[in-house]
Parts: sequence; C-alpha cells; structure tokens
Amino acid sequence: HSSCRPRGWAECEWRWQVPDAGPFDCPQPRWDGSPIPDKTLLVHTEQGAGDAIQFSRYLPLAAERCKKLILICTDALLPLFEGMAGIDEVRTAGEISLQAFDVFAPLMSLPHYFQTTLDTIPSELPYLTADPKRCPLPTAGNATGQTAQPKVGIVWAGSPTQGNDRNRSSRLLDWLSLLCVPGVTFYSLQKGARVQDLAHLPEDVQVYDLDAHINNYADTAALIAQMDLVISVDTSVAHLTGALAKPCWALLCHNPDWRWLMDRDDSPWYPSISLFRQPATRDWDSLFS
Repeated sequence: HSSCRPRGWAECEWRWQVPDAGPFDCPQPRWDGSPIPDKTLLVHTEQGAGDAIQFSRYLPLAAERCKKLILICTDALLPLFEGMAGIDEVRTAGEISLQAFDVFAPLMSLPHYFQTTLDTIPSELPYLTADPKRCPLPTAGNATGQTAQPKVGIVWAGSPTQGNDRNRSSRLLDWLSLLCVPGVTFYSLQKGARVQDLAHLPEDVQVYDLDAHINNYADTAALIAQMDLVISVDTSVAHLTGALAKPCWALLCHNPDWRWLMDRDDSPWYPSISLFRQPATRDWDSLFS
C-alpha cells in the first residue's frame, strides 16, 4: 500500500540499533533532510557496494539542500563517484578531518529524508557515467574477429559474506545452457575467489576472463559500457549496469532482496533491468530455461 512505503524507510532506521552497527563516528549532528544552505554535509556509504550505487542517485538532491557535499566511500568506489553531479569532494574515511563538515548523513537514510514512494524514486538515468577508454575491452588472442558478435558480460556470484549469498549466488556450471548459445561472445566480469570457476568449464565453452583488467568499479563501468548486455545474479554489477542505463538481466533467487519487490519482471529503480526469478528455492535450471 502506497501509504506504508514512507513508514518502511522510517522503520529502516532501526538498523542503527543492531550491536556494532553505529553510523559514522563523529561529534557532528545527523542531518534530518532540512535545507542547510550555509553548511557542509558529509554523506557516507554503508553496507554493500550495490547499496552505495543504488542510493547514490540521491546525492544530487541532497546537494541542492546544502552549501557543499562531501561523499565518503570505499577505495573501490571512489573513482566511480568522482565527478558525479552535486558532489564537491569524494574521500575515503581516513582522508577526512572532523573540521571539514558540519552535519552528516548515512547514504541509505536519504530515501527516508526525501519520503520516497514507488512514484517518487529519482528516475534521472543514467546517474553514473563510464569512460570506455579507461579500460578498453581486450580483443587479443582468441577474441580477435569476434567483436561483431553480441558482447555479453556475466557475473554468477556475489560476496560470500552477504547474508543470503548461498541463495543469491549461482554456480557457473548452472549457466551452461546459456553459455552454449551460438553467435555470442561472453565476458566474465566476476571478481573474487569465484573467478576460478572459469577453469572448470568444458573445453568447448568459451568465456573471456576480465578479472585482471578490473581494479575498481570505474574499471567495471568502463567494461560494461562496451557490452551489449550484462547478465548478473543480485550483485553490485547489476546495480552498476542499471545506474549506467545499460541493458541487464538480473537473475533473482526465489526469495530475493527487498529492493526487487515481488511479482514483476521490471524494476522501478532501474528501467534497463529485466528480472528473471526462480520459481522455487535454488531452482536455477528453470530460471535459465
């Protein structure tokens, strides 16, 4: 019900009552969303990289209510957010002094401050940009001559520390029926230990590994910009593809994360994303069919 949605964001503030989950540690007050035209606002990212990418769309709106906006994020996200509209400075937590700002806000509190409903989600897309020259898609070796084929980037697993990872992440072998589709060049955008799954593919299945070319999310964005499609389980790469307004197929487990809602194959957060849902728990076979 539409009247319940703002209440949901308000209830989400209970996350700070979880032990060891306190917000940015500083003496400055938390922002309440009201105009502060003579003050500097510090916004810090929280939780996963996908959360930071999804809710960074609110930063230009927050910038309109303050004199200066500073964003604190992780090293991997910093080059992606540099130059984003409305942000005056992007820093990591260790680079900021307490004298540099007047008030602060956790990034995922911004939807609450702006009283977001499904009808008022900031919809200006793309809100992140990519520079393909930063990380040109390699075409050496066996990939030479295949550039005319559709280029599809894939991600089959997320961070193993995420609470629902055993359900949201797949095995690369679950993808075999898709990876055998002829006339398509597949590229792996996978990071982390699961990159080694590529070594266990059958010899006649070719996926080009881009792991060595990706050092941060700006590199990933540069590669996504050169793809015709990205297919990903529920990871930060799906969020990044949507934020860049590039076509994406998101593969969702049977009981997915709240942001993907239920009973729909599209996302109000990302118009370029199509959702594919498992009909039953861990049923990747039906999803891929």
